[in-house]
Amino acid sequence: MPSIHSVAQIQHRKIEIIERKFKEILEKDYGNQSSYKNTEARNHELETLMSQMESWFDIPFLLEDAKKETSPKVLKLYQEISNARDFSIY
Repeated sequence: MPSIHSVAQIQHRKIEIIERKFKEILEKDYGNQSSYKNTEARNHELETLMSQMESWFDIPFLLEDAKKETSPKVLKLYQEISNARDFSIY
């Protein structure tokens, strides 16, 4: 069974991976795509990143439960990613 320290290290590495990918998405140049396609592609990548977080960190669907069961650092990052999506195109 892994030690608490090793579990914390694994979680820290996963957070770093998510943070790095989030930064890459925000800085990504989508080239010659239309504004709509650009935003749609970015939203899709952010949604995929959120799904990865839900899987890795067992983030519950309801915010009330997530606040109880998810570390504040993970939940803050998850909310930042969620808020980075742009729904104005829909």
